[in-house]
Amino acid sequence: MAAARSTATNPARPRGPFATAADDDPDPLDDASDVDDSEADDGSADPPGFVDRFVLPVVWFVAVLLIAAGAAGLLGGMDHPPGTAGRVELTWDTDRRITPALDDAAKDLSALSIQVDQLTDSGRHVLTALTARNATSLGESIAGGSALEAVIVEQALAMRGRLEALPVSGQNPALRVSPIQLARHKVALQALDATKGIESAWSRLVTGSTTAARLMTVLADHDTTMARAATQGVAQAYADAVVTIAEARSILAQAVTLRTQLANTTNVSTLDQWVALNTAYDNALDALYKAFVASRGKVTQEVSAAFAAQEAAKARLPPDSRSLVVIMAEISQGGLNQAVIAIDQAGQQLAHSLESMPDS
Repeated sequence: MAAARSTATNPARPRGPFATAADDDPDPLDDASDVDDSEADDGSADPPGFVDRFVLPVVWFVAVLLIAAGAAGLLGGMDHPPGTAGRVELTWDTDRRITPALDDAAKDLSALSIQVDQLTDSGRHVLTALTARNATSLGESIAGGSALEAVIVEQALAMRGRLEALPVSGQNPALRVSPIQLARHKVALQALDATKGIESAWSRLVTGSTTAARLMTVLADHDTTMARAATQGVAQAYADAVVTIAEARSILAQAVTLRTQLANTTNVSTLDQWVALNTAYDNALDALYKAFVASRGKVTQEVSAAFAAQEAAKARLPPDSRSLVVIMAEISQGGLNQAVIAIDQAGQQLAHSLESMPDS
């Protein structure tokens, strides 16, 4: 029975013809050895220990965390490419050199904005002087505004030169300059762009107002000359009066030339009416005095007809100088007013650009 149990339990050890009696002895130690070998051969393992159950999972978990952290760092680096706020070490040197220049540009632009506002005020004073037919005030306003306009143009040109000299151009400026400094540089140039039309606008205002001032003088000279001719006629100096009227006609021709220059930019309808009425009166008075010269001072049928025509022309004349005020107002409200508006809009654009400039 013992031999049979041993053979069944350990089939790897069959009985052979040379088996001894000892092989039939059921030795407990030998059986234990057989049992251990049998269990090993069955592929069974010891229960998992502390290292397998606790240490290895922790090691793997830490490894996963390290890999994830490395990937996050790589992505973070991709989110901050060179030239962005996340890579200030690449732009620090250039920023350090251009920031003071941009700070100075912001201050200079603020001062320039004030000067443009002052130029707008000077333009309004020009229009007011024209409407009031105040030649002295007009001359002073033009002179003061012209000096201020020259300063504005010169300073704007100098500022543009300094800004364009800064190392912010070329290929990939974002690799050398931080976004905020690039934005400040761009806004500063945009602010200067607003001043480009100031020179031409002021030139239009000066040219137009100078022409209008000349017209104002011409119209006044014409009236004065015709008044002198009428005085000569009353004194029966008809021949002298005819010469004086010819002078007045020449002056009126100058007004027509000035009118043509103004017609491109302003409303001259009232001026046209004034010229037409005064031309008719000048012709009628001239005809009357020539009739007197021909009749040697006697009232003839020709003299009577000329006198009636002269009275009718005189009745159609403006009763006072209010028409001259209207003429100057129309000239001021036309192209000259648009020139002042253009300067004012330039100042507004300049101020708006300054408000949008980022702080350093």
